[in-house]
This record gives sequence, C-alpha cells and structure tokens, in this order.
Amino acid sequence: MASSFLCLLFISLSTADGFMTYRLSRCDFNSTELKDIQFTDSYYYNMIEIIRFDSNVGKFVGFTDFGVKTAETWNNIPARLASMRAQKGTYCKPNIDVRYHKLTSKSVKSCWIHCFLQMKEKSFSCDRATMQWSLFLLLLMGQCVFITCQLYEYHFIKEQMSWDEARAYCRENYTDLAKVFDLTDMRRLQDSAQSQTEAWIGLYSEPGRDNRRWHWSLPGEEYTENKTCWGTGEPNDRPYPENCVRKKDKWADAPCTHTFPFICYDETMKDNKTFHLIGEMKTWTQAQSYCRQHHTDLASGLDQIYSEEFKELLNSKASKVNLWIGLFRDTWRWSDGSNFSFRYWDMDSFNDGLNNRTCATTLLERSGRWSSAGCDQRKPFFCYDVKLDQTSGLICS
Repeated sequence: MASSFLCLLFISLSTADGFMTYRLSRCDFNSTELKDIQFTDSYYYNMIEIIRFDSNVGKFVGFTDFGVKTAETWNNIPARLASMRAQKGTYCKPNIDVRYHKLTSKSVKSCWIHCFLQMKEKSFSCDRATMQWSLFLLLLMGQCVFITCQLYEYHFIKEQMSWDEARAYCRENYTDLAKVFDLTDMRRLQDSAQSQTEAWIGLYSEPGRDNRRWHWSLPGEEYTENKTCWGTGEPNDRPYPENCVRKKDKWADAPCTHTFPFICYDETMKDNKTFHLIGEMKTWTQAQSYCRQHHTDLASGLDQIYSEEFKELLNSKASKVNLWIGLFRDTWRWSDGSNFSFRYWDMDSFNDGLNNRTCATTLLERSGRWSSAGCDQRKPFFCYDVKLDQTSGLICS
C-alpha cells in the first residue's frame, strides 16, 4: 500500500513584540493498526522547533538550550509523559479509524489537520479571530501543501419547530443539529445566537437502564470497556441509579447526588501540579463545575488516574477517602452520532430520567446551560455546518 498519513494539528499561535509561538501535533500512519501509527508533538518559537515528543522515542527531546531544559523537566513528570505516550491510541487511532477510508481512496496523499486557535489579546487568526478552525491539507507534490481552512460554524434558526423537524431542516440545509465538543464550542454557539431564548441542540436521550453509556468528563478522553479498574461486584447500580464514579483504591458507582472530596486535573500545571485534591464535600456535578472553573476538569482517563503523580497525591493525603473522579454514565446521544462527552446541564431546571423530556435545549438566558424538554415542543434551534474557505499560502518542508 502506498504510504499515507493523517495529521491532526492543534495550533496555538500568539504574537507579542514580533515573536510567535505555536504547537503542532500530528499522526502519521500506513494502516489503522497501532503499530503503524506515529504520534509527534512539536513546539515552535519563531518557526524554530524547540521541543518535540515522538512516540517512537517515548520522551521529549529539546533542540535549543531552553528546549533541552524544558524537555528534561517534562520527562520527569510521570503523568505528562504517560499521557503523551498514550496519544497514539487515544488521539490518533480514533481519528484515523474515522478518516482512513476517505484518505486512502484518494489518488494523492492527503493530510487532515485539526486546528484550535486559542485566541488571546494579541493573536494570529485566519480571518475570523473568534472561530474554531479545521484545516484540510491536500499533499500535491513532494512535501508541499496548499492550505484550505475548513470553518466549523453554528447557525441560529429563528423559526420554531419540533426537535425532529429541526433535525430534518439542519440535515437538509446544513450538516445536522448543533453538537458541542467543549466549553469553547459552547461559547461560540452562544455568540451565534440572535436572541436570548431557549433553543434546540442536537442532544437527545434514549431512556432506559440498559441504554446508559459511560463517559469521561474531560472532552476527548474516550472510555474503553476493557480498560477499567472496578472493584469486586462493581458497578452494581444499587441503589438505582448510580451514574457517577467514586474511587478509593478501586472504582465504585454511586448516586451523583452523594457528596465526596474530589481531584481536579489541570493541563496548565497550576502551582506546578497536574492534579489538585479538593477537600470540600460536593456532589459529582458540583465537583465537575468547580474543576472546570478553577482548573481543567475532573481527573479523567486511566493515564491520569493511574499516573505516578496521582498515586503520590492519594498516598500522601487521601488514601482512605472516597473521591469523585470524572467518570459518569447517561442515556444522551448526539444527533450526528458523535461520541462527545461534554455536558453543560443547568441543574436548577434539568431532571434526567424523565421519559417525556428527551430532547436537549440550551437556555441562552441562563449562560447557555442545558435543560431538557418534550421533543414535540416548538422552539428555535441551532444547526452546525462545515464550510471551506481557501486561504493563500504554500507550505514546504
């Protein structure tokens, strides 16, 4: 088979006094097998690569004095290193599985680049500074590529329809009812609204005890059935429903309304720590909200929860205490089949498990948080679509 590759590129471009930094992550592959996938994550300063993680090497390597020192620091953080080593499976493979057939059916090599522009006060943009962009690159000759910006955008439809009618309208005129990957998406959806009202999004429920699915709270972290650490007899779902997970040494399901301390994950390493033990007693939803407000999210995924830093934190402060972790289950699905785990419920108005309220709305007058309603009610709604905008430029390596 001819060599192909998939690149998922997360770029954070920022400028200050003429200097620019950005980060590029990519996945190269010859098949969908994990052994044929290579993940690299590079950090650049003014077009000079200073640090790189390569899955074939298994650690960070620095290319400048600053890069060497930073790489040494990062290589001594077990949780960070474990997370990077897992990216082939958690980040590359799911996207390759989705796009492999489309990419290899082309007569030329192709490269998918997914780019999140993290906009700050002085930042680079592809025309629209507040938009989330995806970039699709088609390899034409040698190592040169033309860039096409693929804009993932929301459309607010004022006309009131039932949820099913709204979905049909979106599929006919755009792509589907709106889906939301994370809080950044949610803010963009709010920005596209033309009124402060209640509107349909593409989330719906299939009620029933057996229809629940487990998710990690942190967007992008996939739950895998054969990679778990349940205690004996768990999850037992008694008393029903037990839809959230607490951890001592092993996992156990528990009612989400119970209160426990919890551990937050912080991707920015606030106070030079990846994990923060919060001793306050909170429900699972309250704990999630706290972590998202003050850190990144509840600790999520095996790479985090069984990292050395996480274990050391438990052993030093909370080895005998039940703690919330970022695992939960529900019956909610996205209309387009996406497995996004992000939830943004307004707990003052949302009551899960009601069979007559199985379609989700966003309450724009309440910070955009979500609630549920009868699907036959008529409301405005959000669609999402992918648009292609040509940008100028040729990149050659």
